Amino acid sequence: TAARQAAEHHLSFNEELILLAIHGILHLLGYDHERSPQDARIMQDKTQAVFETLFPGRRPSGTSNF
Repeated sequence: TAARQAAEHHLSFNEELILLAIHGILHLLGYDHERSPQDARIMQDKTQAVFETLFPGRRPSGTSNF
């Protein structure tokens, strides 16, 4: 699944794994994108901020909701 999503998001496999880890950690911290559109936006913004800190200039694209 990660390999397929990496291609869809225009990321390397390792970048996709990190993206999934960020997403999971945010859930463990109590964030939930399924509660409301506002919560989804907050989680999306946090995911992007952490990802861009780790991979400056890179952003998931394509089918990514991040």
